[in-house]
Amino acid sequence: VQFAVDESGLWLLYPALDTEGFHQEVILLLHLRHRDLQPIQSFRTGLRRGRYGNSFLVCGVLYAVNSMEHRYANVTYAFDTHTLTHTVPSLAFTNMHTHTSQVAYCPMDKKLYAWDNAHQMTYDLVFAY
Repeated sequence: VQFAVDESGLWLLYPALDTEGFHQEVILLLHLRHRDLQPIQSFRTGLRRGRYGNSFLVCGVLYAVNSMEHRYANVTYAFDTHTLTHTVPSLAFTNMHTHTSQVAYCPMDKKLYAWDNAHQMTYDLVFAY
């Protein structure tokens, strides 16, 4: 279970059994009201648990990095909660110290923060819109 915050608000990410597909665990997103933690809306993603290294939310889009231990990894999965679509981006993500255990987005400064093998890392994001 993981909490995340972005421009859209507070989110909860958690695994659940996908009863519609191949009966594997996938990641579900739950958009929460920040005042009382009541659910606003839930989303079933196609992101299979254990297939990706880390994930993070930016502007209502869940992104997943394909490895937490390879130095040169990629963001290879995205689920857009606005359009309910899955995409396969190919965005470079460097695990400088080859063990990124946490990635989180901060909407206040628009950066990713990561914990990589006892080093705190920051990643500047460039938005195309």
